[in-house]
Order: sequence, then C-alpha cells, then structure tokens
Amino acid sequence: MLLPSLNLKIGCGSYDAKQDLLCDESLRWLKACGGKEHPEFKKWRNVRSKDKNAFHEIVQSLGNKYMTSYTNSSVKTLRERHKQSIEHILPRSLVNGRLSGAAENDPFSWASVDRNSNSTRSNLPLVLWPAHGLQQGIVEIGGEKHFNPPADHRARLARRWVYVRATYALIDDLAPPSVAQVKNADAIFSLIATTTPSKEELELHAKLSEKYDGWVNPLITDGEERAGFLTYGFKQLVFGCG
Repeated sequence: MLLPSLNLKIGCGSYDAKQDLLCDESLRWLKACGGKEHPEFKKWRNVRSKDKNAFHEIVQSLGNKYMTSYTNSSVKTLRERHKQSIEHILPRSLVNGRLSGAAENDPFSWASVDRNSNSTRSNLPLVLWPAHGLQQGIVEIGGEKHFNPPADHRARLARRWVYVRATYALIDDLAPPSVAQVKNADAIFSLIATTTPSKEELELHAKLSEKYDGWVNPLITDGEERAGFLTYGFKQLVFGCG
C-alpha cells in the first residue's frame, strides 16, 4: 500500500494550506508507525476462521487479566462457549460505504469481543471520552445513538480508534465521526494522553508488532510520543476537515 503522498484522497476542496497540513500530519504519523509502506495485512474478505482464531489466540495468551472491551470477559471463556468475535473498532460500514477498504484489514484496529455485544454495538459510534453517569450499552447523545463501553476500556478503545482514523484518513473514504465525538475530541485526546496502557495492552501490541514487521500504534508505544501527536494538525487528520 502506498503512502498518502502517492495515493492521496482528500475530500476538502481545492488544494490549500489545510491539505498541506493533513498531508504533513499523515506522513509524520505513518513514519512513526513504521515507515513508507504498511505491512501486507490480509484482506478482510479473505480472512478465514483460522485467521480469526490466530488473533484470538494472541489475545488469550495474555492471560485472564486482559478482559474484553464490552463485557469484561476473558477470551478463553468466550472461546470455550464459542462466543468470540472479531470487532472492528471503526465499523466496516464506515469505510468506503459498501466497498472494501484497507482499514478493515488492519489487526491493530481489531478487538476480541463477545459476539452478542458485537452485534448489539453494530456500527454505532463509541463513547470514547469520560462520560460520568452515562449507562453502559446503547445510549442517545444529542439525538444520535451511541454505544458506551465500560469506562475501564474507553482509553484502550480510543487509542485504536484514533489509530485507524489517522492511518487511513487519506487512503480510505471514512465516514465522519459522530457530532458528539467531534465535540469531545479534546476529551478523547486528553484521555489517551493521561492514561497509561496496561501491561497486557502493551504486551498485545508488542506481539502484533512482532508479527507485522515492527509496525506500531504510536499512541501505545511511548507516553512522550502520545503527547507529541495530540496536536491541532493531528486532530484535523483524525476528526476531519470541518
């Protein structure tokens, strides 16, 4: 897959300073991820049960301290009950409409979850900012339905959600974030910047990085680097041109 500089897709009108900013931020981000080209992720349409099980096995190897994002279950328990599922943190329906896209292929933006909770969440936008007093599950914010995960998992989900939007912003046609997500962009960035990834999250990331040629999510690898990316230009890349 080519860098955005060679395969640009920017829906912001004529070429101007904002496009320059987005291109610069995209190049800076991809360089931090690992270089000029993405790993050869297998296309989602070609992903079979054995491939999904391989991902679940990596997560299960972390032990019972790594709990799934929506139900606080262990992957081992879900697999014993045949309830495991691969969740796309950024739903596939939000990538290139009904067409396939590069973002859906990327295991750094997947999660092992309970199949029923995956179905319940569907393609609803996630609540990725501190939302005290908000019930867990499907909620309505500003007239739009969202899915509110357990508070303990919001930062972990936010790191992957921001990663996939930043990585594929200029490659795929991504549907815009919800109004509430845009409104709480600073709160999402703040949560990422101030929350340290758990030992298990770091271990999962390390295993994926080893499997995929050293590719990384810079929002997980280093606290100083996390803060360095949470800037105005990066915000524009992640949350769009508005």
